[in-house]
Amino acid sequence: MVAVAPLKNNIEKKFKEFLNKPGIPYEKRLLKCYSEQILNILSKKCPPPYEIEIEPASRCNAGCLHCFGRQYKKCDEKLYSRKNMDRVIEQVLKFKNNKFNIEVVKFCGSTGEPLLNPQTIYAIEMFSGEKILRLFTNGILLGKNKNNFKYLKSISKINKLDLSLDVGTTKTLELTKPGSKKSKVTVKDILESVKKIKDISDSNLQVEAGYVITNYNYSEIIEATKKVKDSHVDLIRFRIDLTDRTVSKNHGDKINFLLKQAKSYEDKNFKVIPVYSESEIKSTDSSCFSSKESRLECFVSKFWTCIGPDGNIYPCGHVVEKGAKNYGNILEKDIWNIWEGKQRQETIKNLPGDKCKICSPFSFRANDFMTFLSNLPFEKSKKMVEYFKNPKQRHLKALELQI
Repeated sequence: MVAVAPLKNNIEKKFKEFLNKPGIPYEKRLLKCYSEQILNILSKKCPPPYEIEIEPASRCNAGCLHCFGRQYKKCDEKLYSRKNMDRVIEQVLKFKNNKFNIEVVKFCGSTGEPLLNPQTIYAIEMFSGEKILRLFTNGILLGKNKNNFKYLKSISKINKLDLSLDVGTTKTLELTKPGSKKSKVTVKDILESVKKIKDISDSNLQVEAGYVITNYNYSEIIEATKKVKDSHVDLIRFRIDLTDRTVSKNHGDKINFLLKQAKSYEDKNFKVIPVYSESEIKSTDSSCFSSKESRLECFVSKFWTCIGPDGNIYPCGHVVEKGAKNYGNILEKDIWNIWEGKQRQETIKNLPGDKCKICSPFSFRANDFMTFLSNLPFEKSKKMVEYFKNPKQRHLKALELQI
């Protein structure tokens, strides 16, 4: 009995640490929104993913210097076909069972800009009202179409727009995203179009600006914050460049100082979110951002999945590459058969794999949290998770877990 109390206290302490991490409360969101999926996954069941990512294009018009997908082998682009996109839409809409279905459809691109494929806008229109829709874009095509009402109106049918801005000035935009110079698009053009999209949206469209802090743009943190706030963007999210750790070594202290200044621009309508803690921003240890190096199990592949430009279904958007291991092709097989099939089971057994060099902030923290829960006896982890199913008991101050 003497050894039990310290164990209980250590588990409870670790659990609270997960829920008190700085930045975006990823762990709390998982618990509050997807507790049933968590319990199913921990009990070795196979629920449908709550989010599916569609990568419609392999080509890009930005050429970001910090893009982790720049060296990837480009997938064949099969989703430019209306017939094939219709097949994807049909399969995603029917991917459900009595208890779970896909709630979020996200258009993204590790190796390509989604809006380069004209079928993306068609798919947005077809999914509108059926799913929660997110679009990740570098904004170049938005800027080029800032006066095209029909184009912007189609985009406005999504629920959340994630703008990969990454700069505060057009000069730095052209340096870090050479494609923008060729397109003759300015930061002002991009932000004007984003503001228009939000203004003409019939729903409560949320706009978030992403900012990957690099050696080239760290000094523009304040300027970017001011500009996106003036454009009625809801929040700006800062994360450190994971492809070049010298930014942390060279500028970590300065970056933390600038982020603190940027926080002063927050108000009830605008948030400034550093994804990483001050110590993580200064860290050059890649294990802080890699599930593989941290020896974590890949649970994100059980919450999410990704349809590549070739129609293959991949574990996540970070491993979409020609020749990479996948679960099967949605243009050839029904998605349910792929999800429950042997090929997927064999693939996820070996995750994180050779291509899993870095994780998205959410993926890393979700894997860390779920690995922690999975190493506990199921009944103990179940009590933790079920606690958050009661909305009246979600305050940490009242946390009294019987574990």
